[in-house]
Amino acid sequence: MSSAAAIRRFGQHLTWIQEPDIFFMRLEGTLTGPQLQSILEWQDEWGSTKTQYFVLSDLSQLGTMSRDARKIMNDRQNVPPGLVMSISYGGSFTVRVLADMSFRARKALGIQETSPTIFVATEADAVAEVEKYRNRS
Repeated sequence: MSSAAAIRRFGQHLTWIQEPDIFFMRLEGTLTGPQLQSILEWQDEWGSTKTQYFVLSDLSQLGTMSRDARKIMNDRQNVPPGLVMSISYGGSFTVRVLADMSFRARKALGIQETSPTIFVATEADAVAEVEKYRNRS
């Protein structure tokens, strides 16, 4: 976080930006709908000037997501395809299974995924994915 350009806290959740193109989230405990909405508004505001950016999410301390937060995530459709790549790390088996089930359900319903999501084990793995993806572009 030493090169973070901006840091904001939303309840117990911490977010920061690493220019030129990484938005970090460290989610801890319960994530509520209003907290997630505020985080996403800041992410969208910052990302509005980008042609592409990465969202790295530390899920190692995430407890649960409220029903409202899950609905916000499932309803999120305002992200143009190719703008955001999400890389989550540290998520429990349960979090990964629930995310996978959600992705499969959306696909079965014909809902296009606008933002690819990758799950990796550590922050170092997430940063390596960013570098790998940047080098492909």
